[in-house]
Amino acid sequence: MAAMPYKYQRLKSNSREIRMLQIYPTWRRSSTIKCSLVTADLDKLDSEAVPFSFYEALSYTWGDATGKVTIKLDGCPFEVTRNLAAALRRLRARRGYRYLWVDAVCINQADEQERNSQVALMGLIYRTAEQVLIWLGREADGSKGAMKLIDNISNIGVEESDVAASLANEAHRARWQNVARLFDRSYWRRVWVRQEIALAKGIVVPCGDQMMSWDALIEAAIFLNENTAEFEPIAAELTRYTSGYHDAIGMDILREMILKENHVPLEDVILHLRQCDCTDQRDKVYGALGLVGPEVDVPIDYGLDKVTTRGVVVDTISEVCAVYDNDATLCEVLEEWRTLAMKTLQALRPPPSDDEMRSCFWRTITANEELRGLAASEGFIAQALEHIEEDSSDAIPPIDLRYGQTAFNERFREDATHRRFYATENGYVGLGPSDVKSGDLVVVLLGNVLPLVLRKEDDHHLVVGETYTHGIMNGEIALDLNKGSLCIDDFEIY
Repeated sequence: MAAMPYKYQRLKSNSREIRMLQIYPTWRRSSTIKCSLVTADLDKLDSEAVPFSFYEALSYTWGDATGKVTIKLDGCPFEVTRNLAAALRRLRARRGYRYLWVDAVCINQADEQERNSQVALMGLIYRTAEQVLIWLGREADGSKGAMKLIDNISNIGVEESDVAASLANEAHRARWQNVARLFDRSYWRRVWVRQEIALAKGIVVPCGDQMMSWDALIEAAIFLNENTAEFEPIAAELTRYTSGYHDAIGMDILREMILKENHVPLEDVILHLRQCDCTDQRDKVYGALGLVGPEVDVPIDYGLDKVTTRGVVVDTISEVCAVYDNDATLCEVLEEWRTLAMKTLQALRPPPSDDEMRSCFWRTITANEELRGLAASEGFIAQALEHIEEDSSDAIPPIDLRYGQTAFNERFREDATHRRFYATENGYVGLGPSDVKSGDLVVVLLGNVLPLVLRKEDDHHLVVGETYTHGIMNGEIALDLNKGSLCIDDFEIY
């Protein structure tokens, strides 16, 4: 007779009650994963009725939804992804229960109302956990050696000059390629991990059978960032996505902001989430809420298919260029972008200076960001000069980004890949989503600082995506509203 599938018991409404996964101990790695779910109120964790004195929270990627693994949950079969099964198998203790909050199991994913209420508590759940476990996945692609190498970099007595020499040593190339693969894992691109890391009291990083501290990982990431010119050519042989260590540094910056101010400015969060992956685009909003504090009040509702809000139409997009998506067309695409930028900016009255036009274009194609997600400095933008290969009298000289390992080049590849350069009717230039087209609107919604591209369809608007539009990224629209040159409109957005 087949065992009955697991049936969730409802949580109390209007409370902070959550479920906790109680993982059974075992001495055998291959034995079936056995767990139970226990309920607890986040406001009453010190109650004698709570069977644990502390809990941990898992930060991970769900992984491939196909080929699931069956575990035992309160004696009933329950399917989880292979990546989660590997994490539970690795993290269960030999003696005693381990209490772990895991979203895929602790939330009834089939109950939309519960999912809404529990996602709203996730910030508090990760803040309250004794520590957060960053599960990078099973041992693969040399991850064991990479973890040991990263841990060694942070050890006392290891000189930076020794590590730099190792990077330059051809015989050590394979070791650093393993590190590149570790930072290429999909974990670093996930939306929710920003919140989970930033809010954690403490963090440890297991991968396969290896484990290291968050501090060790960040020290190694900072070192790689300072030695980009040596490390990037090694990483580029394996993948186009080489910035996982920059993502880690950005997450640590968010973490420091939380520790200092207990929140992160909304515009900083949006910048950090721009390049993140998520299966549901609403998560780019919901995944930010635990970071920005209570002043940004957005109800979580995964059943919501439209929202009515207010905002300002800044301008209409009048011309778009080709998408940059590979180096084979890089020169042609950059030249088209540069040409449109000069045509648009030179038509302004009065026209900007050559220096202002160069700064505008170079800041736009990198979204005015440095590698750590900070606003681009003059020194960072000046790195574009290293890519000028011929004398030119043009206000914006042509640059060749096929070569040269500069932070500017890497930021361009991160921010400009699969995006289009555009111009607006009133002379703005910007970097938008790949499917942006003429006639789309550049809009700033009330309560937000950064713009979106919206598309009018019948009586509503569709979100095309976020955009960098030079000249309106720092709240300048508020001044235009005060002058009366712009007005507030209502938007019904699907």
